[in-house]
Amino acid sequence: MAYIVLEERRMVDFQSIRFRSSVCKSLGLRLFHYFNNREDSLMAKNLARKIVFICLAVLMAAGTLIANPIPASAATADANLMQNAGFESGTLDSWSTITAEITNVPANVRSGTYAAKITQLGEQVNQVVTGLLPNTKYKLTGYAKMDSGATFIGVNSYGGEILAETLVGNSYTKGTVIFTTGESNTFARVFCYRPSGDTGSAYCDDFSLEEVPDVVTNVPNVFPIGLFWPPGPNDTTDERYKEMREMNANFFIGNNYVVSPEANDKALRLAEANDFKIMVNDSRFAVDFYNVPQTAGGGTLSVSDSQPIGQTFKVKREDLDTGWYIESVKLFVDPASPWDPGTILTLSIYDSPAKQTLLNSITSNSRDGAFPIGNIPIGLNQSYYMEVTSNSSTPVNLSASTSDVYNDGEAYRNGVPEHADLTFDITYFQLVYADGARLRPSDASLDAITETYKDYEATKGYYLLDEPSSNFYPKLQEATKRLKANDPDHMVFVNLLPNFATPGQLGFENYTASEPLTSQQSLGQTFTTMPGQTHISTVQIWVDQQTWNEGEEVTLKLWDSPAKTNLIAGGSRMGANSNWPQFNLDTDVQENTLYYMEFTVEGNASIDGVVRSKIGDNWINDGTAYRDGSLIDADLWFTFDQNIQGGTYEDYVSRWVSTQPDVLSFDFYPYANGSEFREGYYANLEIIRNHSLSAGIDFWSYMQSVGHNWQRVPNESEMRYQVYTNLVYGAKGYMWYTYFTPAGHNNGLILPDGTRNNSYYWAKDIDAEVQYLGSTLLKLTSKEVYHTGSTIPDSTKALPANFFWQQIGDQPAVIGYFTHENGRKYVMVVNNDYQNSQTLSFQLSPGIHTVTEVSKTTGAEVSTNYNSTTGTLSDSFEPGEGRLYALDASFADTLTTAIDMDLTTTAGTALNGTLSANASSGGPLLYSIETNGTKGTVTLTNPTTGAFRYTPFHGAAGTDTFTFKANDGITDSNIGKVSVTISSEPAAISTSLTAERSSVPAGTEFKVSYGLNNVTGAVYGQDIKLDYDPAVMEFVSARSLLEGLALVEIVKEPAGKLRLIVASQGSEHAIVSSGQAIELTFRAKNISQTATGVVSITSAALGNDQGNEILAALSSISIQITTGDTGGHSTDINQDGKVTIGDLSIMAAHYGKDSSSPDWQQVKKADINGDGKIDILDLAAVAKKIVE
Repeated sequence: MAYIVLEERRMVDFQSIRFRSSVCKSLGLRLFHYFNNREDSLMAKNLARKIVFICLAVLMAAGTLIANPIPASAATADANLMQNAGFESGTLDSWSTITAEITNVPANVRSGTYAAKITQLGEQVNQVVTGLLPNTKYKLTGYAKMDSGATFIGVNSYGGEILAETLVGNSYTKGTVIFTTGESNTFARVFCYRPSGDTGSAYCDDFSLEEVPDVVTNVPNVFPIGLFWPPGPNDTTDERYKEMREMNANFFIGNNYVVSPEANDKALRLAEANDFKIMVNDSRFAVDFYNVPQTAGGGTLSVSDSQPIGQTFKVKREDLDTGWYIESVKLFVDPASPWDPGTILTLSIYDSPAKQTLLNSITSNSRDGAFPIGNIPIGLNQSYYMEVTSNSSTPVNLSASTSDVYNDGEAYRNGVPEHADLTFDITYFQLVYADGARLRPSDASLDAITETYKDYEATKGYYLLDEPSSNFYPKLQEATKRLKANDPDHMVFVNLLPNFATPGQLGFENYTASEPLTSQQSLGQTFTTMPGQTHISTVQIWVDQQTWNEGEEVTLKLWDSPAKTNLIAGGSRMGANSNWPQFNLDTDVQENTLYYMEFTVEGNASIDGVVRSKIGDNWINDGTAYRDGSLIDADLWFTFDQNIQGGTYEDYVSRWVSTQPDVLSFDFYPYANGSEFREGYYANLEIIRNHSLSAGIDFWSYMQSVGHNWQRVPNESEMRYQVYTNLVYGAKGYMWYTYFTPAGHNNGLILPDGTRNNSYYWAKDIDAEVQYLGSTLLKLTSKEVYHTGSTIPDSTKALPANFFWQQIGDQPAVIGYFTHENGRKYVMVVNNDYQNSQTLSFQLSPGIHTVTEVSKTTGAEVSTNYNSTTGTLSDSFEPGEGRLYALDASFADTLTTAIDMDLTTTAGTALNGTLSANASSGGPLLYSIETNGTKGTVTLTNPTTGAFRYTPFHGAAGTDTFTFKANDGITDSNIGKVSVTISSEPAAISTSLTAERSSVPAGTEFKVSYGLNNVTGAVYGQDIKLDYDPAVMEFVSARSLLEGLALVEIVKEPAGKLRLIVASQGSEHAIVSSGQAIELTFRAKNISQTATGVVSITSAALGNDQGNEILAALSSISIQITTGDTGGHSTDINQDGKVTIGDLSIMAAHYGKDSSSPDWQQVKKADINGDGKIDILDLAAVAKKIVE
């Protein structure tokens, strides 16, 4: 919990001292550990918490009776009201205690020279502060650290419940408690109490008690800070809206039943009066309303306690989708009708006039005839029956027609049809996002919403949907365009799921299909470029990599339209190194323009698994897929200028960004029950930041401020940590979840009773800091984010050694590097520890003359302790705190220029090279690959020197390109391009496979020799991969045929594949001429029909003494396996052409061996029946052949 409320207890005698030792040290403290470690029983936690803190209350009262402290007098109203607040007198003057003492050990003092030390469990130091004002708000802060256990910073005796914050950790952490004195109370007792701990002591220091002014200070209002779950309709008051603004927030996300035009009207007017904005929510975003009216009148039908009146009706529509409900029924009471006091009408809706199934009913004591019947699910074009009854004997006249004018039903009197119809108006609706519905509000609803709210000064935008599935994206984009067309001045807000959402929530469950790409069937896709999109570097598609064979070339062409009148650009690639290969296009395009891209292959090439949406599923607007030039109702999966994986969270974010939202918003609530910090927090931020920057869209995020289900209530440090870790990643806005406390939640910023939680004031202070930083933050663009520490979170980048801002030490921190819109450079540092304070020190590169900090209390730049001579800077950081530093204007990005290169190689020959860049700083560079080749693969062998190796794909020829950049420790260079011309000349060297004979009998062994032909240089190493048919043959062994040629490794798994690693043992044994090198032994299997098996080399990589590699031409050989009387028998073990006692002797020598025997590969030829063992059945089979 963020803080703890305790009931005030008063003790009656001094025997209560024993309670401290007997209860607190046994039952209470054990339960404290118990509830902090258990997660399965909320009741157990609450019970334990209550016992522990009743004990605390007892101690507070007992301390009062024992110590008889001398109250500390109040100082001035705007100063710290406590005496000796930091123990700097070197004594415990003004404090009361029994066993606590003063310490001056520097490691245990937060500031100054002294601190209080509490060693005994259940002990405390406390101070009574007098001179307080009644009914006045005060803020207590204090710091504590402990060797083990926990410590409470709190207050009592002020006229309210005991309040305390629980602190843990071996570094000083701040506790904050806000309280209001009672109607007549003028003093309060401040305490630091140690309830638990296995070893060591607890330490307290630097207390402060100050009055909280009611006036709102002049905090800037520039940075977007929002609230989720605002005051509901009953709390839509000027006081409540002042309260929100006082928290230094400036807008809320519409919900908590503020969703009707009437409720929003009142809210928007109050918001405007308080310099506040609203992201408007309206029920019409979630439901589309329609009406079934029967307006004909002229007559009446009378209802009484003895005469019910009914009417059948239908909801008729041609769109037979789902998610339909009746909301309300309006009947019309004749104005002249009598209405006795106490009259109650009841409206019931049934499945039919037989009234077998009651769907719902509602009563009304008003003659307005309105019946909000509730949300009754209905089927379209089905007949239903509504009936009105009365508790009064006096008839109530309901308006009706004088004849049967309603074609879809008729009126009933006492269950008997009438030749008339009631006058009625039925309101029904469809859930917009129901299964089978249109997945977006109707145009009529969107038009009505914008017409309702666009002219309000306090309208910030429209809250369209929270946490959508990616299936909704195209429809949400349509809805956004409609809203923006009606109201271009206000934003549309959609919030995304976090990265721990399930595939089903993300829309990635059973959602893809695939198409074959062959020489007879091309695949294509139309698309429309986005505003501002004027260049396409790469196109990425999703394929089944296993179906794209090495050597198969796919060509991509970009056309002006499916008619293919004008060719814009083209590219190709050989093979795929992943399921998401990229094509280099590198072409200029026009924004907001339709294009057509088409993929083709030649010859016998075939790729069976090009991924698309299912037929009828729309992944993008303004485009569609094509099969062999004909439109299909689907979309190919593709991205531009990205390298991501389909079906991932990054895919989910990327798709939404491609719809060009006004802001990229997401939520990730990291604080789980207990002390858990949810994994994936930074991985989520990395993805959001990257796509925000690539699309030029600001990102906002939600901050956890409430407890719910698996979420614990964060404390002040944890709330601060969320905010600053988002800001260091470049967030341009955030929202607190939640403001008021929704049902099922606990401890929101405003508690369920409507009072302010302590966390309200924590958020208020944090918001004020951000607002002061805000005018600077909003003008910054994130360039880099790095992490420090002994370990860094998954998916993040460690601080590189050549970065100009180096941390001294290995404390966990996050360092963000920013560029201001005026070109000036900024660095934000965040303490990546939300439990402990830290002092962080940094070493900066030479040439930085000044470093100032942007003040979190004024927004102005203030001096730091930066020493330009030594280049060092240090600062203290509260848990989770961030600081924003400004570098002097003379410090600028260095101009590092990547140098383009043109290289050549021959088909199948790997190429070694070194990337190059000019660095004006003269400092070290780090190279990285931006886009890989499409006809080969490049890998960096040394990122600091730029050394690389480029390996062409098998069969690739022509021109390939890859790109790179260099980082000089401050910023990245331009993108450099390397062009590689691959000569189509065949490799001079080739492999060979030969066999003694082309036909062998079943059950016999045969040998195949591997060798090289046309060797022109010296070959020292070989990596040979072979395939063979495991259905007709099995591998037995391999041996070298040349002296000094070693078979270093033989990989025999899986069946049907071999890999041989071969090396020459010294220069005198290099292979320099053609010849056979390796002998492979296979055994033909016992088969019932003659068959042919193939042994083929699928890859042969050869290396020379310089480490350069070439791919030798491949080869294969076919072996026929024969059955019947072909001169050989499976019982002819020694393969001398006959079955004799010699064969039986071999078998007898290996009798009893099985497949687990170490020499099984050599002796398994004696396993005649193939059952994995050599036994009497095998002996009998050979003996039978001998006597035959």
